[in-house]
Amino acid sequence: MIKRDGFYEVDLNDEILMNQLIRNGIDYAQFLNWYNKLNFEEQSVLVSALFEFAYQSGINESIINDAFEKSGVLKSEHLIPVVLDFGADIDAIEEWYIQLSPDERSVVFKYSVFLFGIAENNVYLNKCSKDENCNHWWHRDLLDDKVVNSILTNPEYFLTSRKDDLEIKGEV
Repeated sequence: MIKRDGFYEVDLNDEILMNQLIRNGIDYAQFLNWYNKLNFEEQSVLVSALFEFAYQSGINESIINDAFEKSGVLKSEHLIPVVLDFGADIDAIEEWYIQLSPDERSVVFKYSVFLFGIAENNVYLNKCSKDENCNHWWHRDLLDDKVVNSILTNPEYFLTSRKDDLEIKGEV
């Protein structure tokens, strides 16, 4: 996390880690370990980012229901429908989240991890793995240290895609 103008925000390292922790299945234990190391303000930013990226990946009723099932969060839980009603209004989610009790925040965090993981993996596995024109930098091989280092050292990393990994790995 970085603090800019007095507010925390996810940085490139966070975005890489978020995607690494879902690439081979959702590693909730590692997400929880990361979350527990953050202060309250950073936790709210992480949860908001997870919801934001889930919405950007595209969510539908099937993904929403799958996230309930896989997270173990009860569908009748009164907290999650409120979050879903906010849609992609990340500021509204963050403002709502900070008002919750610690137990409620834990439930919302867990759900946000699974919603993001399922939505993002849906795109990664069903679209980008079959589309050589996929141009999302976060769909690169983020489990390969050479690839991650190339992203972190390239100021124009956002213009890169999976095709760039072949050269980095010496597969061209």
